[in-house]
Amino acid sequence: MSFLKNFIIRGMFFAWAGPVVLAIVYAALNAAGVVNEITVDKLVTAVISSVIMSFVASGISVVYRTERIHIALAAVIHMTVLYFDYLVFYLINGYLLTENIIYFSIIFAAGFIAIWIIIYLITRNKVNRLNKKIGM
Repeated sequence: MSFLKNFIIRGMFFAWAGPVVLAIVYAALNAAGVVNEITVDKLVTAVISSVIMSFVASGISVVYRTERIHIALAAVIHMTVLYFDYLVFYLINGYLLTENIIYFSIIFAAGFIAIWIIIYLITRNKVNRLNKKIGM
């Protein structure tokens, strides 16, 4: 399958997750007394942007299935697309103020790198165990 076709299929498969997460966040904010009301315009913007954000975030994971791209380059592409995906929609929805972009950037990079380190260590341990089983 082509990259674009896989991107669209993956994106469509998980696009529903955005509004579900959005509903959970708004329910938590309501329970905490932070948000008691939301305008229709703000809700529509939040729902549509959460669908698009989930679509892109899910779809871009197909970059790891592209055999011609080294895993490190795929990770950089993945991180860059996710960063701009989240940043744009957080700014559009007013979840992030422009003066806090630097903090968002640092936290995003640290989180992405931490997740990759965890994945690397888990994978390395699995490979080592498999190698021991086959006598390597």
